[in-house]
Amino acid sequence: MPADFEWHTEEGWTDEPARTKPERTARPRRRRWITALLAIYTLALAIATTYWLANRQVAASVNLIEEDVRLTHELVMEAAGQGDVDLFAAYLSGRDARWSNQQRALVSQHLFGNLDSLDLHKADTAPRIEQITVSPDLRRAEVHFTQVYTTHLGHGLTETVTLSQTAIYRRGNDRWLFAPPEADFWGEATISRDQHLTLYYPQRDAAVARRLATDLEAQLSEMCASLAGLNCPATLRVEVFLDTDPESLLLLADAEAMLASGRDITLPTPGLVGQPAGEAAYQALFRGYATYVVAAAITELVGYECCEQGLFYRALLDKQLSQLGLRPWPLTPAGYERLLATSNGPHSITTSYWQNRAAQAPTTTLDWERVYALVDFVWEEAGAAANLAEMQRQLGRLEYDAWLQRFVDADHLSRSFALRWTAFLYHHSLSGQSAGPPIPLPDQEVIITCNARLDEPRGFYRLDVRAETWELVARENTEGMSGSLSTIPTARGIILDESQRGYTRITWQREEQEIILHASSDSAGVFSWVTALAPSGRYVVVGMWSLVGEQPTNEYQIFDLDHCTPADCASQAIPGRPVWSPDGAGTLLLVSPAVPAIKDLFWQWRLPIYRGNARGELVKEVGSGNNGFWLDDETYGYIHLAEGPELEVVTASVDDDRPHVILRSSELLEVLPPEERPEQLLIGYVLINPANLNDWLVVADSDGEAQPAGRYYFLFNNQEAPGKEALSLIYQSGGNVFVEFAPNGRWLTIYNYYSLDSHGGEVALLDWQTGQIETIGTFSMAASWPGAWSADGQWYVLMQRDYLTLVAPAYNYQRLFFQDLGYCHQVTWSVEE
Repeated sequence: MPADFEWHTEEGWTDEPARTKPERTARPRRRRWITALLAIYTLALAIATTYWLANRQVAASVNLIEEDVRLTHELVMEAAGQGDVDLFAAYLSGRDARWSNQQRALVSQHLFGNLDSLDLHKADTAPRIEQITVSPDLRRAEVHFTQVYTTHLGHGLTETVTLSQTAIYRRGNDRWLFAPPEADFWGEATISRDQHLTLYYPQRDAAVARRLATDLEAQLSEMCASLAGLNCPATLRVEVFLDTDPESLLLLADAEAMLASGRDITLPTPGLVGQPAGEAAYQALFRGYATYVVAAAITELVGYECCEQGLFYRALLDKQLSQLGLRPWPLTPAGYERLLATSNGPHSITTSYWQNRAAQAPTTTLDWERVYALVDFVWEEAGAAANLAEMQRQLGRLEYDAWLQRFVDADHLSRSFALRWTAFLYHHSLSGQSAGPPIPLPDQEVIITCNARLDEPRGFYRLDVRAETWELVARENTEGMSGSLSTIPTARGIILDESQRGYTRITWQREEQEIILHASSDSAGVFSWVTALAPSGRYVVVGMWSLVGEQPTNEYQIFDLDHCTPADCASQAIPGRPVWSPDGAGTLLLVSPAVPAIKDLFWQWRLPIYRGNARGELVKEVGSGNNGFWLDDETYGYIHLAEGPELEVVTASVDDDRPHVILRSSELLEVLPPEERPEQLLIGYVLINPANLNDWLVVADSDGEAQPAGRYYFLFNNQEAPGKEALSLIYQSGGNVFVEFAPNGRWLTIYNYYSLDSHGGEVALLDWQTGQIETIGTFSMAASWPGAWSADGQWYVLMQRDYLTLVAPAYNYQRLFFQDLGYCHQVTWSVEE
């Protein structure tokens, strides 16, 4: 063990001093520095933790505020959109009473967010919130949102654009409130000056306002250069104020106030209506502003003082705006179509329209459509002879008829003027602009017959519908007086029935040859007319009704066209009016004796009925009744008076002529509701559908004594199909109605004469397949036969006052043919040989 080694225990210590170690000064400094760092870190960590916790609480509060503001904004927008002023006002700040009242007015007038006056129409979609910004003190929030609008481009096209807006909300006692912006929100007022335009705008909207200033200046220059008659002076200047006051939104919808404002125009600044989001939105907003700027300039230049003839001025102004591409012409082809169906001529624009001071934007009524169409018509008629500015200057100076005649070379009450008016409506309508016919036009000519006017030949016209050419076949008047003329086309030529002052002449015209069938110069009270025509066109029957003597009498003469010579056409008397079978081989003859002096209700159903041959010669008496008809070449029917008395529809075969009762009037009564059921029905006649011989149209009248007279139309199925009712009521009318089937059986034509003392009627078509009824036009009371079907039943022609309407009803297609034909009363189709 080494000598210097000593062993010590914990219990005792040696008195020998310990060995001294070198002094180390750095260690104490490092400890102090670390301690300081630890203290700083601890403090920073505490501060950071506190700040993080505070920020987290603030962020949570902001999120809650944003959600609260979002819900409030959506509620405010919904209340405003629905016009709910009470709910809207509950979330409206009251710090600025004037601003609050303006907002209420906007909501109550449904103008909040409504920019229809700028041709920006709010879409059905709700506004979209893009961002919500909350102020540092958490008491104020800005909601940045977008709203989608549609604008019209013309020709039925629209465009969708988006405008961006900002709404301010402030924290109230218990809710967020829609509030006005701060005083510095809009910034300083700024001025832009050019040759024609001075524009005042807030700094907040400077970017879009500066572009508007440039484009509005260019628009005023274009207005002066392109609109005839304005005569813009070099000193023309318009001042436009883009206002931040919501009052400007109310003023925007007041057309009369805007027109009366002169050249100092106040418009809402883009920040109020919405900043454009994209080029399309800017162009739409520009067109809206330019409309007001240009309208104010035109109004000042033409010297118009609002609002005499307000509707007319507005129409002329909109015509100018459409020429500049700022607004599409509001009257669409569908509008012209409505006017075509309802207009009776320019005289229908009554003085009430002329004197109307309203200058508001067009509504959905026909009132403004009539005025706009007339302005469009006058402008087209005037051509280079006048301009819209001159038409505007004459408003308030001339009466209606003088104003029209100033720019249209015709009396507005003349037939020529009415014809041109109707042609104008048609060429601008849907029908007039439609494509070609959906099916080939018929290979037949339309024949229209016209009475003569004084000193003019009467005659009939042939219209080639394919070539659209007219041919007049004139007839010379006797003693220069007018008379009536009827045409009956047949496969063998045309039968002409002419009458004039007691003189009657019935001729057969074949190519260049004319044969007189009947001529008379009887005294008053004797009338002759073509009563019947055989299916082949071979036999023609002339009826003569005489009121000479104590009792009226009827006589009938039949002519066989196969046995006529150029000089003569022999005839023979027959006992009654014939109804031919489809093949023309047989007839039913209703013998008409003298009308009884004392008539009972059923006397017309007591007449004897005979079956005859093709020439109307009697073969056999088959019963008594009225209104015979044929089902086919072998089966016929008629209306028979039975015991009761009751009327029956009976049929019989030419083999045995034994009548079979098919339908009774009592069965028809049972179809009607008890509360609407008359005491009795009188069966008038039966029509057989040519496409289905089992479908019958049975027409019956109430007797008119115990209740108002009415006419009932029943569908009767003679051979009931599975699931189909045998008898049903399909139409009901007054008694002044006539019906006929189209040759193909698809349509039932209904001629409804308004009343015996009226001046016209209307034609409707009942679709036999669907039961739907559609009115296709009106006709004059002077028209003895206003419409006719082509041989194939695909085309119907209707004669109206100034034109013919050719209709393909299965294809919803129509076409008009205009011609100044005089006063016409009959239309039909040629029959090919």
